[in-house]
Amino acid sequence: MGALPMQKLNTFAHASQHQRKMRTCGHDGHTPMLLGATHHLSRHRNFDGTVYLIFQPAEESGRSAQRMVDDGLLDKYLMETVFDMHNLPGAVIGSFGVQPKSMMASSNEFEAIVKGKGSHASQLHKNIDSVMVMMVQIIHSWQAIISRNINRNNPTVL
Repeated sequence: MGALPMQKLNTFAHASQHQRKMRTCGHDGHTPMLLGATHHLSRHRNFDGTVYLIFQPAEESGRSAQRMVDDGLLDKYLMETVFDMHNLPGAVIGSFGVQPKSMMASSNEFEAIVKGKGSHASQLHKNIDSVMVMMVQIIHSWQAIISRNINRNNPTVL
């Protein structure tokens, strides 16, 4: 559960024994964290209501939560609130952080098509250099999106 379709190249004792199935990016911690929460909540029932513990498949794709909703998860199990849990490298062992908004980067994709026109190096004036000139300008402009549009107190990654 939670393995990515990648080949693990190290020889750690906990490395996957299955080709092209790798637990990475801290995913080794996700399953034990939820199982630990399950164990704790089952032994300490000092809360009202029902708690559902959900393993979100393929969370790094950015679409798995929506797929779970589309598959009827929230129709079958009526929930008032949903909390997401993810490991946080560098956090103090045994601690956790909570806030009412996003706390970590998400995985989103978009496609930009840049069209250019090649030319010989001796005739660069006939060139529309989509790689070296246009893309460098676009990437530089994207970096300014955060610095010029997002409050510096709101963690943001582009």
